[in-house]
Amino acid sequence: MTYPCNTWRVVALNSVFIMLLSACGGGGGSSGGLTGGISYTGNTSAAAVTLANGEDLVVGAYQGTQAGFNIGGAASSLQGLPTGPRSPRSLALYHALRAALEHSDVSTAAVPYHAVARTDSEDGECGGTASFSISYDEAGGAFSGTFTFTGFCNEGAILNGTTSFVGTLNTITEDIIDATISFNALTMTSGAESFSLGGEVIIAAGNSSDSVFMDLRIRDNSTSKVAWIDNLNLTVVQDFTYEEISMTGRFYDPDLGFVTISTPVPLRILDSDEHASSGVLVAAGANGSATLTALSNTTYQIDIDTNGDASSDQTTTSPW
Repeated sequence: MTYPCNTWRVVALNSVFIMLLSACGGGGGSSGGLTGGISYTGNTSAAAVTLANGEDLVVGAYQGTQAGFNIGGAASSLQGLPTGPRSPRSLALYHALRAALEHSDVSTAAVPYHAVARTDSEDGECGGTASFSISYDEAGGAFSGTFTFTGFCNEGAILNGTTSFVGTLNTITEDIIDATISFNALTMTSGAESFSLGGEVIIAAGNSSDSVFMDLRIRDNSTSKVAWIDNLNLTVVQDFTYEEISMTGRFYDPDLGFVTISTPVPLRILDSDEHASSGVLVAAGANGSATLTALSNTTYQIDIDTNGDASSDQTTTSPW
């Protein structure tokens, strides 16, 4: 589900704080905010792209988690799980957290005067609660606080854990200028999947799009392996009928190493769909690249170039 950016303009100050937190998911620190949290100890070399691993690398880059047990292959088929890529974890987190505001009752409660603090809670659309505590200085526009999720459910994604955040509000327009959000051990589950997240999110809100920076360590709790989304820069354009995502950064597979991510054609996900219906994502390694092309909301194509000559050595088409 997408939320047009102009909905940010109609909420009161306390709600605006939560909207920003909801759009990103974490709080207040620098350099990843991972002290005592989840760390990456996997392969830190540039991945060698081969015909055997190219699809795993680009699917992992697309979804933000290691391709394997939970995604594709015999293990997923035997468990009756979908065998195609899952939607990006960064977007699932974005959507679940942003929905925390959409379903809250605090949007009618305006901040009164000067330095204030407020606590409240709200229900998830499919269960659980989200509790928040906010401090805001009306004179300077600075805000900070925490958000604690207890089984908070949105569109099948369930969050547990606490985030902290700091940021700045435009005191005249009541628009978010920026915020930094951190978390050390936020858990996200969906069906049989469970992931623990540690990292930092920085967001700058625009009129028609959001600019988001993410540094996330994602531990698959079924394998205990940690993938790393490093210096991921997202531009998220939100419309009433679709969401369009451009991204650059690195994805570290704990076994294979890292690939550099780019989207020469932005990924477009229609409001009623889970997967992209158009767009191109490239995962570039040490010697070549693997490319995922969304052909429709039901089908995607993988092209693998093992020598960097911009020519596909292997092309496959699969259902999402």
